[in-house]
Amino acid sequence: LMIRRPPRSTPLYSSAASDVYKRQVTYYLWVYDITQTSFAINSNWPNVGTPTTINTSAISITTNALNMGRIPALIEFAKLVYHWTSKLVHRSLGRAVVYSRVIKSLKYANQDDIMTTPREQAFQELTAPGMHYELAHGSVYGRPCPVFKNITTLRDLFESTRSDREFLVYDDERYTFEHTWQRASQIGSLLIERFDIRKGDRVAVSMRNFPEWVMCFNAITSIGAVAVAMNSLWLTEEMEYGLTDSGAKVLFADQERLDRLAPVQNKLDVQVVAVREQKPLGEKVASLAALLAEQPICDMPEQHPDINDRATILYTSGSTGHPKGAVSSHLNVMSALWSWELDGQIGARLAGNPTPQIPNHQVAVLLGVPLFHATGSQAVMLSSYKPQRKIVSMYKWD
Repeated sequence: LMIRRPPRSTPLYSSAASDVYKRQVTYYLWVYDITQTSFAINSNWPNVGTPTTINTSAISITTNALNMGRIPALIEFAKLVYHWTSKLVHRSLGRAVVYSRVIKSLKYANQDDIMTTPREQAFQELTAPGMHYELAHGSVYGRPCPVFKNITTLRDLFESTRSDREFLVYDDERYTFEHTWQRASQIGSLLIERFDIRKGDRVAVSMRNFPEWVMCFNAITSIGAVAVAMNSLWLTEEMEYGLTDSGAKVLFADQERLDRLAPVQNKLDVQVVAVREQKPLGEKVASLAALLAEQPICDMPEQHPDINDRATILYTSGSTGHPKGAVSSHLNVMSALWSWELDGQIGARLAGNPTPQIPNHQVAVLLGVPLFHATGSQAVMLSSYKPQRKIVSMYKWD
């Protein structure tokens, strides 16, 4: 926003103006001042003064605004001001002074007078004690962090959403949520009984966006193992690195990935399972279709993951070196899903529709991104379970 600040001598409001109006005017002017300060710092304007002057000015603005009772979002502005100004303070002592002043201004701000926006009010109501999205004090990897009190594991998500509605569509193939769960239960049993997979073991998946990708992922995470979502575009050397780096014990791969793996397979200590193979398989490669044909319908094995157990490893692109494996727990992944749901509930309340209407038809989404990416596996696939959304997959995601 391009904002022109009125001269300081110009009356901003009459004495009869409401307190809310006065606060709104003061808020916008404060945002203007902060914006100009940030532009000045980031643009290195020559006339903004020394770093000390900028620090003093910014902290003064922050302190005054918070003491006057600004909305809680301004607390984040105060933190940003610290980061902006600290760029020009090269000594750690200077940064410490700036930080301490910001903290003091937050500590002594009159929280009772702080205005809340409708969005913040909706957030507070939906995360209050007793609500589905209730937030509680917790810890993540040893660090204090608010967590959803009622959050569950990926296995709970899959099992609680079983239904006869269509879930996966590929060419002329159709799989319901129930069918997907049953097939995942078979694969989970195979992983434990035939491949001796235990909780925490890594199992890799490298293939096109076939329905088996989803079924294997569900099976792996439901028995407490870690799903390694390998980039299906990787070549031989990259596949070798990913399998070695992750420590995968089993690899589910389609024909293209099998062909790329062949030159280095004998060097790797990994059991390979072929998916939709199109060529005769070697002695060291098992066929998933053949294994499933011999595996009777069964329940998911009684090897449950805990909420803090590791669930996935997704690799970075490796543009500046080897790809890095990013590990996420069930809590990490499910917190992302719940936060998106919560945001949708807040949006519905702000739109005057606290109970979103369910459409008469089944909502469907075209899977135009790879499942090995967080967008495909989380924002599309995992986010489709609760709303019972149908996913239509293509041979080549586009």
